[in-house]
Amino acid sequence: MLIDIWEMGSQQIDGFRNLRWLEVHGCEQMKYLFSPSIVKLLISLEQIKVIDCWMMEEIVAETEAEHAEEMELPLVNSIMLRKLPNFKRVCTEGYTLKCPSLAVAEFVYIECNPKLKIKIDQGVLSTIPAETASVLKQRY
Repeated sequence: MLIDIWEMGSQQIDGFRNLRWLEVHGCEQMKYLFSPSIVKLLISLEQIKVIDCWMMEEIVAETEAEHAEEMELPLVNSIMLRKLPNFKRVCTEGYTLKCPSLAVAEFVYIECNPKLKIKIDQGVLSTIPAETASVLKQRY
């Protein structure tokens, strides 16, 4: 049963700098995709797909040993989040996740928790309640 992709202390793994796409499918116990220290390593990441991860709550979660208020995935231009019924937010409160390439993204598909929407404003991802959502940059 997969709960984490990377454990704490994995900052020394330089191979993540070359990772261009990530697909996570059917990891029923996984609660978050990245820690802030891993986000710093993903400088080449272009595509993120997360599907059928029933316990997934957020993309980036703060761990006890680290704190980073602003994080950036500079090349991410494609995101698919699908069948994530427990999804609560993009990242832990007080954090900001920037994906500047999403401003000109070719593909953004969000189908998570029907009570939430992902707002993309000038490359900054945030979560808002569905009932207050107005115009969102979502392309299908």
